[in-house]
Amino acid sequence: MLLDAFSGSLRAVVYAWEALAPAFGARHPIMQMALAWPSPAFATTLDAEFLFANHAARIALPDRPGWLAEALREPAAVPAGWSISLIPFKHGTIAVFIRRQTRLEDWFIQAAVERLGLSNYLVDVAVMAIKGCTYEEMCGVTGKSMATINTYMARVRKQTGTAHRGEMIYEAISRIFAECDLWPVIRRALVRRRASD
Repeated sequence: MLLDAFSGSLRAVVYAWEALAPAFGARHPIMQMALAWPSPAFATTLDAEFLFANHAARIALPDRPGWLAEALREPAAVPAGWSISLIPFKHGTIAVFIRRQTRLEDWFIQAAVERLGLSNYLVDVAVMAIKGCTYEEMCGVTGKSMATINTYMARVRKQTGTAHRGEMIYEAISRIFAECDLWPVIRRALVRRRASD
C-alpha cells in the first residue's frame, strides 16, 4: 500500500484529512464552520500534527500556541476563550480548537500592533489610538496625564515612522499581511519541523 511508505505521523495526517475532507464527499461540518469562523480556529491530531487553520488563526497565531501540548493531553486545560471539539476517526482523534467569537477588531488590532515592534508600554496606547480613542479617553483608561499620553504617541509615531493614526493603521496591517503568504499553513509547518530536526 502506498501509505506504508510514509512515516506514522504523516500517515495519521493523511487519514485525518480523509476524515475531514473526503475525496468524494462533503467536508466535515466542523471543518466547514471552523474555516469560515471570524475568530482563530485550527485543528491538529492528538499527536500535535497540524491539519488546518483559518485565516484568523494564521494571523493571530503565526506559531504553535504554547498551551497546545497541555490542551491535547487534557482537554480541560484549554485556555479561557477557546473551545475544543474532538472528532474521532478510524485511526485516531482530531482536535479542533475554536476561539470564541469576540469583537473581531480587538484580536486583530492587538495582533497588528504587536508587529510594530513597540515597547510594551506603548502597545496599549497604540491599540487605543487605532481603535479611535481620544487622548482624554487614553488618560482615563491608563491613569496617565495628558502630557504622558502626548509623549507616548510621539514615541509611537517616531518608532513606526508614521505621522498620524491612519498611517499607523496602514503600517500595522501591512506588516500582518507581509507575514502571511497564500501557501497552506501545513507546508510552512513541515518546513519548520524539517529545519528543527
